[in-house]
Amino acid sequence: MEQTPFVWPAINIPVPFGGTPLYEELLGSGRILQAMPFSFYYAPYVVTTLKHYDPISYYEKLIELLACASSPSMLKRRFQSTAHWQVKLVHWARTASTRASLKGYRQILQRLRSDAQFRAFHEGRSDVLPEFYHQRYERMLGQYAGLLTRTDRVPNLAQSPAASNAEKRAVVAQAGDVAAYSIEVR
Repeated sequence: MEQTPFVWPAINIPVPFGGTPLYEELLGSGRILQAMPFSFYYAPYVVTTLKHYDPISYYEKLIELLACASSPSMLKRRFQSTAHWQVKLVHWARTASTRASLKGYRQILQRLRSDAQFRAFHEGRSDVLPEFYHQRYERMLGQYAGLLTRTDRVPNLAQSPAASNAEKRAVVAQAGDVAAYSIEVR
């Protein structure tokens, strides 16, 4: 980042959206936090167990990277890298947004450090969704929170076995045959 201050870094948490190779791999290896509602499939939330880091170290590193990317010194260097006021405005907006989002990352890190049940969930040692997430979910839904029970919030994650992949190919082939037949008839 420091060698190319004019480039805004894309720092993301991998999210295993259904139907993707990442989803299939992580679901197959039991690394998706299965009680985590889909509403948390975005930053600052990690919805998988981590392979090479414990959750505390991971969040510490994320915060370090985001803090560097949005530091006043980096903003100054970005401003110096361009004469265009529009580009400077974009750099300022991204910096302000990242600095604001750091609060969420720090809250998660603080919770990981202080709440053993929260940490156990993120380490994959507990399947019980922490109360923290229930409260956040209810805040997101506002007046509609009562429409979904806590059980309703648990996603239905399913791995597509090889047999169903073969079935999908057969359906696609059959649809292709129907399309080919329709073209021939016309």
